[in-house]
Amino acid sequence: MVSAQVLAVLFLGILFAGAFWAYPLLPARIAVHWNALGEADGFANKEAGVAILPLITFFVGIILFFIPKLDGMQQIMRSFQREYELFALTFLLFLGYLFMLTTLWNLGYRFEFVAALVPGIAVLFFVMSHLLEKSKPNPFVGIRIPSTMKNPKIWKQVHVRAGKKLRSGTAVMAIGIVFPDYALLFILLPLAYFVIDSIWHAQKLQASQR
Repeated sequence: MVSAQVLAVLFLGILFAGAFWAYPLLPARIAVHWNALGEADGFANKEAGVAILPLITFFVGIILFFIPKLDGMQQIMRSFQREYELFALTFLLFLGYLFMLTTLWNLGYRFEFVAALVPGIAVLFFVMSHLLEKSKPNPFVGIRIPSTMKNPKIWKQVHVRAGKKLRSGTAVMAIGIVFPDYALLFILLPLAYFVIDSIWHAQKLQASQR
């Protein structure tokens, strides 16, 4: 089976090839940022604009695949390595999807930018939900608050619940595709609920053990 690292390298190669392909087709100045309404409000010359996302993806990939190599992390992450590597690859794919959207926009195609991001965001958090469920206490991945870090049982209960809540939240996020004017709201509301519920549940479990 091809390793996650090899797949990441192949994807990065495709991403940079896409950047080289798009470069001569793009105008001298291109949009690089969109506001919450999906309006382009930040611009750069195409030399910097076309390179920034591939470079960010490259460095993010190095960080994501370097974390498991740190001292002590290999043993901790062994039980959820498959889920972590799938999340790492999905995150890189999401950045590649973002690059594709920005490139299409700058080539003249027009669409609701925030709504177009929704499928990528929903898939990313869906994959993250499985990672949360499988994770164990560690310094990098998960809901790392004092109550979960100190007690593996609380960690497990909180993260199983959080994974299910986040997975349900992706269905709410998908509604933003149908109602593009409210796409950002349908993304933020389930995320806010997920964070608040996870912290509340962790504190509740900690209080019950006193």
